[in-house]
Amino acid sequence: MKTSGLFGVARHRVKVKSAKKPIKLFPVGDIHYFSNSFDHKTWERFKAYTRECQKEFTCLYILMGDEIEQFSTSERQSLKNAKLHDTARAMLEADAHNRFTDFWREIRYMNSDNGKIVSVLEGNHNYVFDDGTCTSSRVAGFANAPFLGVAGILRLSFEYHGRFKTFDIAMHHGVGAGKRRGASMNALEDMQVIFDADMYLQGHNHDKCAVPGRPIQKAYLNPKTGEMEVRERKLYLGRTGSFTRGYRAGHADYNVDAMRPASPVGWIEWEFRLRTQERNDRKKTKEDKVRHKGIYLEVRGINHD
Repeated sequence: MKTSGLFGVARHRVKVKSAKKPIKLFPVGDIHYFSNSFDHKTWERFKAYTRECQKEFTCLYILMGDEIEQFSTSERQSLKNAKLHDTARAMLEADAHNRFTDFWREIRYMNSDNGKIVSVLEGNHNYVFDDGTCTSSRVAGFANAPFLGVAGILRLSFEYHGRFKTFDIAMHHGVGAGKRRGASMNALEDMQVIFDADMYLQGHNHDKCAVPGRPIQKAYLNPKTGEMEVRERKLYLGRTGSFTRGYRAGHADYNVDAMRPASPVGWIEWEFRLRTQERNDRKKTKEDKVRHKGIYLEVRGINHD
């Protein structure tokens, strides 16, 4: 397997203090920190933007894998079969740990103030330590966040004045590397056959988009009227971008060698706004006016270069 093949499920509770301010979600992956193609300027813009967001908004982060430039699947297999002395393996362990430590210093702000890393995936570029942990699982451990493996489902439970609204996110580090944009979208829509969720996320191929999906039509029996109705379930699709730039003058890159199209460098963002809807089935006092409102989510995707 290219990864551990691990699948996980987790839940994160989000206490909404004010419906006037959105909750921000940043699924970020394929950073490839330490790579020769790593785009420092875009990464610094991302950090500056999210730090500023955390001053005012609740910011949630999903790490989608390939955070650090480490060994690929074939390279890990070669190392596993290599006849290395204990000192050589210890040198590899120390280097991988130092890389992890340096990267954690870069992202630990995400777990401070109004920020929280809510889940971590692994990618196909990873280092597996002698104790069985990998780079991504160590990030999850330091962040006190669930490590889901290569894929998983995260449930966000929004709580507002005693009322709850759930939102399920199905995610996978990513599959496929088609040259056409349609291949990226097809891979996201393929997930809908496997997972029942509100949002579908993938990384891996460095494509970037945050768009509405095709809504699902569901039959609904109205308990008040006894009539059948059609209700719509909105879906959202995201490819989570990257922080690598392959095509640069005088710079060698495997994407150039394979004549792959350049990927849009940057990140995506999702905004969740909690809205209330009056219920007409009961009389309300001023004190419990908010309590007796229904709540729903407005979701908006944003693409950042």
